[in-house]
Amino acid sequence: MLPNKSIRITRTARLPDPVRINRYAKAPELGPRMLFFSGGSALNKASRILKNYTHNSVHMVTPFDSGGSSAKLRKAFAMPSIGDLRSRLMALADENITGQPEVYKLFNYRFPAQGEPDRLLAQLDAMEDQAAKERNRAKSRVRAKVEHIFAIIKRTFGYTKVRYRGLNKNAHALFVLCALTNLYLARRRLRTVT
Repeated sequence: MLPNKSIRITRTARLPDPVRINRYAKAPELGPRMLFFSGGSALNKASRILKNYTHNSVHMVTPFDSGGSSAKLRKAFAMPSIGDLRSRLMALADENITGQPEVYKLFNYRFPAQGEPDRLLAQLDAMEDQAAKERNRAKSRVRAKVEHIFAIIKRTFGYTKVRYRGLNKNAHALFVLCALTNLYLARRRLRTVT
């Protein structure tokens, strides 16, 4: 039997830890959990950088903004001040083209300084309708591309019914048809190469 001896192991840590930073940059959903209490636009720049390393941050933003636009909105619509909350949401929003650029554009829109409440409400309704049209247009583009592939599978290759020969056989048949569809879609480019 071994005698009880204490062993002390020390490790030098570098801050910030480059291994963890690389891991969080690749998978921000695994990033550290953080809580922020703030008001105003104090952490907006930090939030723009932070969103690339963690999706686990909670921001408690106070609704006591008395700035220019927020004060006008508060008076016109009898609502709490949302200017700081809006700016923090925009700092944390996905700015890629794959995100929702029309929503990002909508939230960054500024109403005219001199405007009557009825006119502002009408302008807001018009913007909402335009945003809905843009969303539907984007969905239609994606839907058309997907439906085009299914049309090729059905019309060109005659796959209209699923025959119950077993799940594996059906899956393999679909994989082959998808591969053939890719070749069919690229046929013009393939002809120019040869």
